[in-house]
Amino acid sequence: MLGPVDTHDRRGVVSFAVEGFSAEEVCHHLDRQGVALRGGYHCAQPLLRAFGVDGAARASLALYNLDGDVDALIAGLEDLMRQRDTRSPNRNGIRRGKHKSG
Repeated sequence: MLGPVDTHDRRGVVSFAVEGFSAEEVCHHLDRQGVALRGGYHCAQPLLRAFGVDGAARASLALYNLDGDVDALIAGLEDLMRQRDTRSPNRNGIRRGKHKSG
């Protein structure tokens, strides 16, 4: 999860990165499971670089979302993380080491 971890400072929008997957891959996987996310820079590329990621998935929750919506998001993310073991190392949006600009 990117940003404040204290729920007092949070709202209904959560941006996150899943190690081993790009934001686009996360969004496509969840979309196939009926969960709509946004992925990319979200007009905040310098901030995402400061967090050390090349993009983020973003879930937006509101009053109309049900427990089942959150359960589907969590189940989809758990499924994606189980697949991580079968992927090649560092094929993702998470950078290791210092960022090179250019």
